[in-house]
Amino acid sequence: MRLLLISDIHGDVQKIPCLKKVVTSDRLDAIVICGDITHFGSLVSASLVFESLGHLGLPVFFVPGNCDPRELASKTTFKSSENLHGRCVMVFGRSMLGVGGCASGPFKTPFELSEAETAGVLENALGGCSFGSDLIVVSHDAPYGTRVDLTSFGQHVGSKVLREFVLSKNPILLMCGHIHEARGTDLLGATYIVNPGPLYRGFYSLVEIDGRVEATLHVFEKKG
Repeated sequence: MRLLLISDIHGDVQKIPCLKKVVTSDRLDAIVICGDITHFGSLVSASLVFESLGHLGLPVFFVPGNCDPRELASKTTFKSSENLHGRCVMVFGRSMLGVGGCASGPFKTPFELSEAETAGVLENALGGCSFGSDLIVVSHDAPYGTRVDLTSFGQHVGSKVLREFVLSKNPILLMCGHIHEARGTDLLGATYIVNPGPLYRGFYSLVEIDGRVEATLHVFEKKG
């Protein structure tokens, strides 16, 4: 399975056509979005982004981010894209589980969750997984204490509940976003973690799962 991984679009639909060449040249199977599809936008704003993504011609799986409208989290599908928040779906023979939003903070963004709420979303989603298949986690927030939750001030600000879930359930892969400056990869236990960086700045990742997991980080120029 080969995935185009993007996150933190923040409503910048002009970046999406730049991905067309990536999609057509890299024989990809699906697109995964780790949240912040809009920038404090409405469902109408989200529609514009998903409609643009639809032109890429691949299945789309997503979780909402903290800057997305809370109503998006309750949509099982949206503009033909599959919402993973609080759910687990089979994607090319693997269980893909999702949790959107981020930990509550001082900025009072539209879609925030307490750590207890995050734990509930994860457990509820896990109940829908087909056990025995490889588990993949798609989140907006990053797991605490990793390279991908480290701010430019040197602080780890990710989810401790998400970290505990990863160490307990040992998914083969966790894909996340949220911390723009923490673009990169890491290992947490046996779990490969990747934060592709924000698409609005031209960052994306290609992820291959074939016995093992490998992610490469990419950036395109503004002109695409």
